[in-house]
Order: sequence, then structure tokens, then C-alpha cells
Amino acid sequence: MQISTDCWRASNEGDEQDKAAWLKAKRAEEQTASEAWSEQYRMPPLEGTEQAVPWGVRCRHQILTNAYTALVTEGFSVKFSVLS
Repeated sequence: MQISTDCWRASNEGDEQDKAAWLKAKRAEEQTASEAWSEQYRMPPLEGTEQAVPWGVRCRHQILTNAYTALVTEGFSVKFSVLS
């Protein structure tokens, strides 16, 4: 059985709203954690637009915590070579 396009859209509309609400809540949670982390580790303030600064704070938090996990917690070894 195949449903019409209008019926399909109507049935998925609630899903899209639920996804949007979930994503908004998830982003707010990530932002709060990132700002707390930045304050705890005395990260310098970022400069930029109203939208760019929160995004940058989240990115910095994710990158540095993932790097710490890989390098310190998991013992990932980095070998540097010097080209002659």
C-alpha cells in the first residue's frame, strides 16, 4: 500500500518538529557544558559575531577534549619526523 505525498508529509511533520526540538535542546546542553569547561580551564574569550562565538566555543571544547582523550587518556603516541 502506498500513501499519498500529502499524507506522508502530514505524518512526518511531527517528526521534524520533534527532531528540531531535540536538536535545540541538545545544542543548549552542549553550549552550557562548553561554556562551563571554558571557564574552568580559563580559555581566552573568542571574538566574532553573535552566532560565531557560541559555535566556536563548542568547537574548541569538542576539539580539545577529543585531543586530550586521544593523546593522554588513550595513550596515542605522536611521532615527529624532521625532513633533512
